[in-house]
Amino acid sequence: MQQLWPAVDAIPVSQLSQLFLISPDNYGRLEDQIPIDALAEPIRTARTVVELGCGYGYNFSVLRDAYPGKVWIGGEYSQNAIKLAGLLFTE
Repeated sequence: MQQLWPAVDAIPVSQLSQLFLISPDNYGRLEDQIPIDALAEPIRTARTVVELGCGYGYNFSVLRDAYPGKVWIGGEYSQNAIKLAGLLFTE
């Protein structure tokens, strides 16, 4: 299979007013940290967190793991996304 992207040593990232390079190995962690930081204040003060249109639940899962002790409710209309979420995130 042909690789779609060339191998790279660094990925350019823009976050707020900062522009920097990050290794491909660390990119996933940074991508997860963005919603954690952006929603920190409202989630810290909430007892229940609701995400409507949560797709297959990736961001929902990242946030739930970052902020334990809350009641988490996710809603999604797409039956395909719900089925995928059930396969990926069953406890």
